[in-house]
Amino acid sequence: MPVAWLTLLLYMISWIPAGALNVLVFTMLQKIASKHLIGRIFTAATSLSAMAAPVGSLLGGSVGTWIGSVLVVTCSGIIGLIVALCWLLNMEVRNLPPTKSLDENSLVIQGAG
Repeated sequence: MPVAWLTLLLYMISWIPAGALNVLVFTMLQKIASKHLIGRIFTAATSLSAMAAPVGSLLGGSVGTWIGSVLVVTCSGIIGLIVALCWLLNMEVRNLPPTKSLDENSLVIQGAG
C-alpha cells in the first residue's frame, strides 16, 4: 500500500507543470488574439477541451482494462517525458518570445499572406 500512495503522490506532482502550461497558453491566446475575437477563441478552446475529456477518459479506461492501469500510467509518464524532450530540443519552441512581450504580431506564420 505505501507504493500506491507514493505513485499517486508522484503522479499528482507530475501534473503541476501542466497547470502552469495551461496558464501560459491561455495568456498567450489572450495577448495575441484580436480583441474582437477573444470570446470566440476562448469558447473554441474551452469547448474542444471539454469535448476531449470524456473521449480521453473512455480511451484511458478501455486501455487500462485491456493492459492494466500500471502500464497506462507508466506509458503516460513516458509520453510526457518524450513531449518534454521534443520541446526542449525544438529551437522554434525554445526561441518563442516571453509571454510578457507578446502581441497580435508575435506569432506570424511563416509564408502566410
